[in-house]
Amino acid sequence: MEGCTVLPNDLNYTVCRLYRKHVSSSFYIPPNVINFLTVWGKFDASNASVYGTLIGVFIIYLVAVIFLRRQDRKDVDQGAVTFLSDHTTSHVYFYLISVHTGLRRDAGTKSNVQFIVTGDLCDSGIRVLNDRMTKEFSTSSVNKFFFGTTEPLGDLLYLRIWHDNSGPPGYQSWFLGKVIIDDLQTKKRYFFYCNKWLAIDDGDCTLDRIIPVSAPNLISLKQRLSDETQTQITEHHLWLSLFFRPRQSKFTRVQRISCLLALSCLTMISNAMFFRASLENQNVNQVKFGFLRISSSTLYVSCIGILISTLPVLFASYVFRHINNDIKTKQKSSKSKHINRPNKSNDISVSLSDGDTDVFQQEDDKFPHWIYYLAWIILAMSVLSSCFFLILYSMEWGSTKSEEWLSSFVSL
Repeated sequence: MEGCTVLPNDLNYTVCRLYRKHVSSSFYIPPNVINFLTVWGKFDASNASVYGTLIGVFIIYLVAVIFLRRQDRKDVDQGAVTFLSDHTTSHVYFYLISVHTGLRRDAGTKSNVQFIVTGDLCDSGIRVLNDRMTKEFSTSSVNKFFFGTTEPLGDLLYLRIWHDNSGPPGYQSWFLGKVIIDDLQTKKRYFFYCNKWLAIDDGDCTLDRIIPVSAPNLISLKQRLSDETQTQITEHHLWLSLFFRPRQSKFTRVQRISCLLALSCLTMISNAMFFRASLENQNVNQVKFGFLRISSSTLYVSCIGILISTLPVLFASYVFRHINNDIKTKQKSSKSKHINRPNKSNDISVSLSDGDTDVFQQEDDKFPHWIYYLAWIILAMSVLSSCFFLILYSMEWGSTKSEEWLSSFVSL
């Protein structure tokens, strides 16, 4: 090596003198190698730690899919926008009311809810917030209803809302996040922020709230952060959204659990690619930050692992959020347009003709239809290829190293 001289002063070790001022080492770590010529003869039935783990993961996935598919169908049935139960044919002016239940423990209620909306012209009178099909306002849910009035209310000023505390134990109190009312004729939207309990044993112990309208440009930073936090948890967090997914979201629970399966498998294979057993560990230069130890090779492996595990999942989840391929959902949505609608002699068809874009019509897909199937293919290939190479790695390593890798991965 140029610039390096071997010194003769030590018989047991090779000591070199470097004449260069700058010396560096590569942080590149080659992935573990699989010898495809010999690996097929290394199958060992006793080396079942990785096989068993993968089989267990798939069993859990299949059971979860069965349960979550039922929840998706339930969301479709309950997500249809219908008229309130007290709707009559004398109602000729129409609104859409969206009720957002907060993200709190036991925030939902099965009590009977009523409200009055007051505008600068008149009020709606006492209305029952139920369509005879909605059994509860569940935690972090968004319930939407049409309601009509005999005449326009004008610009809305405040909302009075209350319930009778008649729900079963655990479903009496209600944490109301906010209420949004859309005037379907003028296309104006009114926000009523509550973020308080309607309960006799929580908060200020009241069942009745009078909420003034909030101007969109005057919403507090705290309220915006609260709304954004709830959106991130219920829509964008893959794990938590399995339980708190918004009913109107195109990203179904089955799609979410499939993305999580792909993410788990890709994380396992990226970890196995660079795994070193305890006897193979080499001393590397590390930088210490308290109890943290970071090296250039660790950063390299982490970046490669992130790229392998997240890119396919990010692509699939983005496609699922922006395209709807569920034909049955579309058919049910089209049927829901006619539920509880008044007869043709009323003016609803005229009143809603300019304001029904977000209510009755599906949004245009941002992607070609085949992208939906491509996303599923990418997820399937990610899972199958990851499992295939994990099995080959376990065969190449043998039982001892496979169990050591599995133990280190689970303890991460």
